Amino acid sequence: MERNVSGSSVNKIEEIEISDLSVEQESLEKGKERSKKLLALLGHPLRLLKEGGKLGLTGVKRFLFVVMLFALTNIVLFSIALGRMLTTGFEFSKLFVVFLVFLIGVSFTIYAGYRTYQYVLISAMIVINNELSSLFMKISETIVGKV
Repeated sequence: MERNVSGSSVNKIEEIEISDLSVEQESLEKGKERSKKLLALLGHPLRLLKEGGKLGLTGVKRFLFVVMLFALTNIVLFSIALGRMLTTGFEFSKLFVVFLVFLIGVSFTIYAGYRTYQYVLISAMIVINNELSSLFMKISETIVGKV
């Protein structure tokens, strides 16, 4: 059974396929650009935290929240230790305890910041992977087509 297809309907189908391809190409280019920017920022922690929110990273706000939460808590605990030392009388052993509280607070704040920064890096890798997944699919399809 032979079907007669008019030329205009074939042209419409080709136009739709071409427009879909151009939209896909445009989104692929935007994704590649964003991914390039994120890849360039991976080696610069402060720039990644500063510019990561503009590029779609959700972990930057969490990083700031965790670091501020730890910093405020440790400032309060250091103030309490310092206040207790000053109200009960000054001794060098108490000064050692206050210094120890300060040192533990700073180290835990740095550790929390480091672990949260690792989360930001993982978030960046997920964004890069999602942006380039269509590129990976096209490369895979091309390889399978050649084989």
